[in-house]
Amino acid sequence: MGTGNVNPVLEWIETADGKRRPGDVQEVNDKGIPMWEVECLRSVDKFGKSVTESVSVRVPHASEPSIKAYAPVPFDGLSVDFFVSKGQGREAWRASGLSASGSASPAAASESSKN
Repeated sequence: MGTGNVNPVLEWIETADGKRRPGDVQEVNDKGIPMWEVECLRSVDKFGKSVTESVSVRVPHASEPSIKAYAPVPFDGLSVDFFVSKGQGREAWRASGLSASGSASPAAASESSKN
């Protein structure tokens, strides 16, 4: 379920002091399609309680996707990778595209789902 929040994925840059931070340039996939983060909600159990968390799903799309708040998001090829960073378990959510019903326009969704 989407929250309606969509943000561009920014390329990371290394600063003069050796630290990394998001830059000003939007990341693109190997086909040159801009990458977006679509915020979604999911229900998980933590310490015996059901709670809601938000996750960001990275998805290529020719233009900023128009996602309705509190409605299902029709991702194509949704997957999650699990990894450990700084001793913490992490998740990286991604999708290969959006079907036409979840996009700003059917033509843009068709182009992004060709990945």
